[in-house]
Amino acid sequence: MGNNLPYLSYSDGLGQFRLSQFSGYDHRLGAQNGMIWDMKNLTGDYYPVLSSRAPRHTVKTVTKPNGVYSSGKLFLVDGTTLYVDGQAAGTLADSEKTMQGMSGRVIIWPDKKMYTADGELEDLGASYSATGLVFGDGTYAGQEAKANSITTTGTAFPFREGDAVTISGCTVEPKNNLTIIIREISEDGKTLGFYENSFTIPEGEESVTETGAVTLERSVPDLDFICANENRLWGCKGDTIWCSKLGDPYNWNVFDGLASDAWSVETGTPGDFTACCSFLGYPIFFKEDKVFKVYGDKPTNFQVMSSATLGVMAGSHKSLAVAGETLYYLARVGIVAYSGGIPRDISAPFGDVRYRNAVGGSDGTKYWVSMEEVDSGVPVLFCYDTKSGGWWKEDGTRAVQMTYLNGVYALTEDSLLLLGRPIEVPEGSTQEDVPESMAEFGAITMDNFDSKYPVRLRLRLAGEEGVTVSAQLQYDSSGEWETAETIQVRKMTAFYLSIPVQRCDHFQIRLVANGAWRLWSMIVEFYDGAYVRK
Repeated sequence: MGNNLPYLSYSDGLGQFRLSQFSGYDHRLGAQNGMIWDMKNLTGDYYPVLSSRAPRHTVKTVTKPNGVYSSGKLFLVDGTTLYVDGQAAGTLADSEKTMQGMSGRVIIWPDKKMYTADGELEDLGASYSATGLVFGDGTYAGQEAKANSITTTGTAFPFREGDAVTISGCTVEPKNNLTIIIREISEDGKTLGFYENSFTIPEGEESVTETGAVTLERSVPDLDFICANENRLWGCKGDTIWCSKLGDPYNWNVFDGLASDAWSVETGTPGDFTACCSFLGYPIFFKEDKVFKVYGDKPTNFQVMSSATLGVMAGSHKSLAVAGETLYYLARVGIVAYSGGIPRDISAPFGDVRYRNAVGGSDGTKYWVSMEEVDSGVPVLFCYDTKSGGWWKEDGTRAVQMTYLNGVYALTEDSLLLLGRPIEVPEGSTQEDVPESMAEFGAITMDNFDSKYPVRLRLRLAGEEGVTVSAQLQYDSSGEWETAETIQVRKMTAFYLSIPVQRCDHFQIRLVANGAWRLWSMIVEFYDGAYVRK
């Protein structure tokens, strides 16, 4: 809301309405007497001063924007190519990505790949199929052991000690089709060792050879959403929550009875999960009408607690971002602020306009969110300033994904942009021209029913050299804007603009600028007149 002061009437009947605090976007029907009903490319950086936003930078043009993420380095997926800090680092499937940092590594989903600390791309899952596998006796911890080994005459197994593998295809001895943990691997990688008597060997035989194809697989579940928390990778799909083995996102089926085991659970509630994230030290999962928090530090004491409240709207899983120690996301009622308790709706200034398919990002104090209007499908980019508590509408930029690395990066359909005022701009980036901006104020009624005759507008403005600001008026919601005067601004100066005198019940003011400008205060001078029946 604007800080409007009661207007004064002088002896000649001239009244004044003063506005010296500009608190952001307010598209409610009750937005009047100085509230900003609509805007374009404005910012709350200098609140309570009204200002145009800073120019953006184009860091890179893209052909097929599939994902962007930061974890010490900037990860960009353009089509099938993964770029790390601008350098090609591997090939992925041509699909939309979710990336998650974990202990110096980055998980890439749904490819189920990991970018390692050594700069290599590895598969989280692994599979090995061969004929002639021999199940028999072996060794364990340097001692002879019965029925505890699998040996191949083919290439080495692609597994590691501690991996859980699922064996399938055994027909000579079907009881050996099971999920089991590898305890040892021979130096040549062709023999896997397990606990003694892990396998079934026909009585009187020392081994069993499977003549058909047998498959060993280290499987990774198909997850819709992932996050990392307390050195585990978490994920969800449908109504089920999973977490990997502690520190080991390769393994999701290790159940040794240890604190490091993997874990999964069905919540038994209607509907599918719509998003997940790590917040305040907990993995948190969302459905549209529920929020689930997982308590505990090991599988034996993991507990899922749910609350029936505003969850993440389907299709808006990328709207989650933390600003000012608060988690923001798009729920079915609008943007909400979540601090661990009951989400608080902060989207009242949007009025009756509803949005969907939100993508959010944060620099720590501001929350940018790109959304589509439900009725029209038109995209719009907003910024919520947690310091002033105001919304600021920028333009129609449609973001595919956002991340932060010394600035908020927004991946769009054709480019990678830097929003706001970044700490660092990569070399080779191009800065856009200062965009046109606009502030449209709500109807000025002065809460009385008398006719009004606006006669003059006073503005205390500053701007870059050559910037022009056009002051426009609209009377009685006619839909037609009349330009009162266009002025050139430079240093902070008070301007006096004459307004064509016209009797009206209410009127609106719109300021349009073609460059960088700031507004400290605005005064409207007008005469009151007797009401005239129309």
